[in-house]
Amino acid sequence: MQGQALTKAAEQLDFAKEIQKLRAAADQKRGITWKLAGDSLLRDALAVSCHSFYAAEDYVVIIMNSYRAGAKIALLYGEDDGIFKEKAASFMHTYTANAFYTSCDENFWTDQTKILNKEIILLLQERIFPHESLEGINKKLRRAENYVGLDDTHYNVTTQFKIGNKIFGLEDKKWLKLTPDQQEEFRNRQSKDWYRCLDFFEKKLVDAYVPKFLEGSHLIPTQIRSIPGCRNAYQKNVLAYDEKGNATVLGSYYHSATLASLIEDAAASDQIAQHNWAQVNAKDRNTIVMILNNDVELKFGSYDLSEKKIIEQTRYIVNDTNRLMYIPVNTPGMFTTPIFKHQVKELIKDSKAKDTSSAHNTFLEKVKSLEQIADSSDSTNRVKHLINPSNHYAAIGANYIACRAILNQDKKQAYPSVLFNCKSGKDRTGYISYLADAAIIHSIYPTVGQEEIIRQAVAMGTHQQFLSSVNGGMPGRFGMKPVASNFTMKTIGSLTPVRITPIDKKLFPFPALLTNIPLN
Repeated sequence: MQGQALTKAAEQLDFAKEIQKLRAAADQKRGITWKLAGDSLLRDALAVSCHSFYAAEDYVVIIMNSYRAGAKIALLYGEDDGIFKEKAASFMHTYTANAFYTSCDENFWTDQTKILNKEIILLLQERIFPHESLEGINKKLRRAENYVGLDDTHYNVTTQFKIGNKIFGLEDKKWLKLTPDQQEEFRNRQSKDWYRCLDFFEKKLVDAYVPKFLEGSHLIPTQIRSIPGCRNAYQKNVLAYDEKGNATVLGSYYHSATLASLIEDAAASDQIAQHNWAQVNAKDRNTIVMILNNDVELKFGSYDLSEKKIIEQTRYIVNDTNRLMYIPVNTPGMFTTPIFKHQVKELIKDSKAKDTSSAHNTFLEKVKSLEQIADSSDSTNRVKHLINPSNHYAAIGANYIACRAILNQDKKQAYPSVLFNCKSGKDRTGYISYLADAAIIHSIYPTVGQEEIIRQAVAMGTHQQFLSSVNGGMPGRFGMKPVASNFTMKTIGSLTPVRITPIDKKLFPFPALLTNIPLN
């Protein structure tokens, strides 16, 4: 683009609108169309068949969001953001004018993302951070990416898909708004311990986005971990549609990032976590919390992946053994002892108290299966998990969620809801959501197909993959990072009865791994 034309394009550039168009285009390549109404997004996946989940637009969103973050940093430091907008406009012009780029594979776009990310970092070093290392600026850019996502519309997302001739839907609604106490924490943040713990750069970001936090129409993104408020919090409804298009809720539950705080200051951390628990109780005081994190020491060099603090702090704030479950996912089975047996016994009581005359045998079978597992010794369950680390504990958690979600639809009696979470509420939480959603559908409509077939249909709708890249996620990071040894997800798509190309790798497009973009 030439001089004046480039300047004009930069002045007219609206990052939020461009990113929304790119997301819609990426979904269209997956065979999914959009219908928008305010802050509600309906994704129509009814015509999805054999396809690849890869779309170049996912990478273009990541790149545009990096330019947007660079522009925001410039404004925070009183600098002109024009250079970042000009480079973004030039990049978009090149991308849209050349069909070659849409045909490039993921290796090309991974390299391109790194190249342009480094270009943005060098610009920031030249103009704003001349004495800071490239790695330090890269970390700042990643943090800013999460905050600028608050400039997007955060949607209530529904995805419709077919199993056979029957239409189903997955609906995720924004669930939690800040309580008055949490709002006070933001308004008077200068006097709060958590705010004092922030570095100068993040204080600038928080100050810029306080109005977004207070207005209540946005979710707090998964990677913003040092401020009050539950992150990535949704209410999931699993839907079935009749011939006239009317929806019935088959089951509902809640999911989010951890309620625990990850800041180092102990007093401030506990206070944030307690505020988060109060935020949950303000909406639903009859909630059982299921933790999916690990409770083992996992250290690899400088990387500390242990999540003991999450377990300990969640136990502390919930402070009620009847409302707490621990179902570790993706962790070594011999070193963990889940907490679920008492809750399963209560589930069995509730199931017997409910009129089950209209319930399908599959629901009762799941309850019976949970009872048998609860009657097994801890050592037996640990061995089973060690043999099948992808599925034993995960199946317990997912079937429990499914049974509770179905019982929760009985309006004659208040049964407990389930809120489950991992660290960010995306990968392990997303995996359990797949299993639970399929279990709910299979319990009520067992004739539409085997549970594995239903899981495949849920996966092909890409609802959870999409959810991981919007709202509470990071723009552009379509998909979920692979869950290691995840047998169920590896075999989705390879089932012979439906003759669909295996999607074991395509289920996890590489953008999901780019939460941190490496410099080299």
